[in-house]
Amino acid sequence: MQLKLGILSFLVNIQLSWNNLLLHSVDPVNNCRFMPINNAQRYPCPRMVILGGSGVGKSSLANILLGRDKEFRNLGSKRKCFNVGHYSLPGSKVGGVTRDVCAESGPWLGIGPNVTIVDTPGFGEELEKEEKTVDEIVDFLREDMEYVNIFILAFKETDNRVTKSLRLMLRNLHNIFGEEFWSNTIIESTHYAFDELSVRRRRSKKLDEVSYSEHINKNLLGSLAPIDLETVFIDTYYDVTNETLPRQKFREYTTKLFNFATRMKPFHCKDIKKAKMENRRLMEELQELRLVRQRMELDLSILRNIQTKQNSRLTQLLFKIG
Repeated sequence: MQLKLGILSFLVNIQLSWNNLLLHSVDPVNNCRFMPINNAQRYPCPRMVILGGSGVGKSSLANILLGRDKEFRNLGSKRKCFNVGHYSLPGSKVGGVTRDVCAESGPWLGIGPNVTIVDTPGFGEELEKEEKTVDEIVDFLREDMEYVNIFILAFKETDNRVTKSLRLMLRNLHNIFGEEFWSNTIIESTHYAFDELSVRRRRSKKLDEVSYSEHINKNLLGSLAPIDLETVFIDTYYDVTNETLPRQKFREYTTKLFNFATRMKPFHCKDIKKAKMENRRLMEELQELRLVRQRMELDLSILRNIQTKQNSRLTQLLFKIG
């Protein structure tokens, strides 16, 4: 009985949240106003592209924003997207299921106006797969969608260390989209729970939403982004229970995300490029340095041989003179 009341309360709160959006946001239907009419008719606006590392929860977020269950299984499509890690195929890696770039439209949170959500494969796979991922993202956005309202850059709550893979991912995104991309980008922290236990755990470590946002902007994005990015904390895995705070936070941050998307002038993807992957570039630079070292070692060996011969001749001359 309590669970049913919790679910009913949750749905009522979502409806109230949407009413608030209608009163205070730009009309979502007109948010394609900066786009050519033929393009605006293909995909409803606002359009949101979810980017991030492999297994951070992009597909779960995509499904929640379209009003689906967080563990939605995309059975009706041959494309490998909008499926969560639980439904990976035998032999595939759990946590990184999406293999295609897919755009799907539907009502915001299941009850609002139509929006478009783009699910993408994750960064952080083997180099060849990552290069294929970049090519697919660039081809789809540049040749098909063309205009994007916002990019959602997803991190796990546990991404609190500046790892090599995270830095490479961010540099790759910067190389592909350019500096203007950051103005249309917002940070999403996945698995950031607001149940009582999780809140107490973070408080004991003096962590909260403000400190997490500062950490991502300062330590991860650093000099890459010319501005500090806004952050939302949409926990797609929270249970609809009697706890008030998780419902309030879900409502607060989905509202913030929608408002951000509706007020942003669309990003035109015509200039994005299939930039060389940062890790590929580093590997090539390393290989070049190795070749330079080999050439230097060869030159050094030749010089030593010349010196040895000259010393031998000098010794012979000295012997004759003596």
